[in-house]
Amino acid sequence: MAATKPSQKLSQEIRQRVIARDGGCSGRFLGGECSPILDVHHIVPREEGGSDDVENLLTLCHRHHPMLEAIRRAILKRRKPLWKSCPHGHRSTEARALCERRLNGLPRPREDDSVAA
Repeated sequence: MAATKPSQKLSQEIRQRVIARDGGCSGRFLGGECSPILDVHHIVPREEGGSDDVENLLTLCHRHHPMLEAIRRAILKRRKPLWKSCPHGHRSTEARALCERRLNGLPRPREDDSVAA
């Protein structure tokens, strides 16, 4: 399915497809009664590059939508990077090691040399 560009408002067609697919609130696992008013929520938010594709959307009621957002914010606040980057943004161990060697004026290792992490 082709990606749709995020818009300020979802089309009624996409909204109805998501609600029909989910069969109601997807936040039932959070506990408590579901509100009869349903929202369509972006799994990856638009601000972070998320699209309006059906695969990036799920149905949440007015009660569970803010609960899920609060959980997401708490997780992101506590999250630490899974890797350290060098000053130039290299993420792999090998790229960081090469960058560090260059910063320290050391020659690039030969092919048969192993790169220290």
